[in-house]
This record gives sequence, C-alpha cells and structure tokens, in this order.
Amino acid sequence: MLGFQLKIAKVDGHSMAPALLDEDFVLALRFPWSCFCKGQLVLVNHPRYQLMIKRIAEVKGGDVLLVGDGPCSLSSEQMGWLDERKIIGRLYCRIKAQG
Repeated sequence: MLGFQLKIAKVDGHSMAPALLDEDFVLALRFPWSCFCKGQLVLVNHPRYQLMIKRIAEVKGGDVLLVGDGPCSLSSEQMGWLDERKIIGRLYCRIKAQG
C-alpha cells in the first residue's frame, strides 16, 4: 500500500461550472494526513448520489457539507452532511476537455 489514494475522474454535467466543465478530467489525491477545508474541491463517494465532485461549504468535526458551483447542482440540503471518510480526494489538477 502506498499510503495515498489517486483517482482520475471525468466531469459529467454542469453542476460545477464555471470551475469545471462537462467532460473535463480531474485528478484527485488523498494522503493519510489530508485535512479538508472550506472552499476545496473534492471527489466524493456519496452514499445516495455515488461519485460526485463538489466544493466543501463547511467542515464540522469530521463531517463536511458540500455545495455545487452551478445553478443546476443539487442543494446542500439534498446532499446533507457527509462523513469526511467518504472523500476520495482533493482535486489537484484539471485537464480541460477539447472543443
């Protein structure tokens, strides 16, 4: 085990526009010592909505509240508070879609 998680994901939809656009690719990393803060973009495995990319709106004792940047995103109320352990990683790189 290398001690960190690495995941490449493709953006599907417009909920994170303008920061991330449909069909962009992102690189998410999580280290054992990772701390998450308000404003960070993260890739999460949401128990209800599966794999999604969102921004951290608030951190409270091991739980995070997520928000999308675009108007078509699910609301924070719909997503609810999420255990920080469901975060796959913080986004470190964006590869823009061609076109």
